[in-house]
Amino acid sequence: MSEMRQAIQTAAIGATQAPAAGTLLRSFAFPPGFPGFAGHFPGFPIVPAVVQILTALTLAEELHGGRLRLVGVEHAKFQLQLRPLEEIAVQVRERLSGDRLAFEAKLHRGGENAAAFTLIVAAGEET
Repeated sequence: MSEMRQAIQTAAIGATQAPAAGTLLRSFAFPPGFPGFAGHFPGFPIVPAVVQILTALTLAEELHGGRLRLVGVEHAKFQLQLRPLEEIAVQVRERLSGDRLAFEAKLHRGGENAAAFTLIVAAGEET
C-alpha cells in the first residue's frame, strides 16, 4: 500500500457505515503531519483536491471489494477549504455512467457540502 493510501487509512475515524445499498460512508480527520499537506500550503495547510479524490477512491474500493483504476473525474466541485483535524464525512455511491463503472462522491464538513465529484473507474490496479 502506498504511503498516501496508508496515511488516509490512518486518518479514518470509526467504522465504515452502509446507509443504503451500494453506498458507504466514513469520516476522516487528517492530522497536521499528514503527508498530503506537504507544500499545500506552508503556514496554511489544506487538504488538496487530489487527496479528497484518493480518499473517495479508497472508500469506493472498499465498496467494490477490490482495487480500482481511476479513469477520470467528472462534475468536480470543491466548495470548502478543508483543514487539519477537521472531521470530513465522505460518502460514495456506486452507479453506472453509460457503460462505465462510476462512484458519486460527496464530502461534508459539519453538515456543509465541501466537495462533490464522480469517479470513473475500471477494475484492476491503479496506475
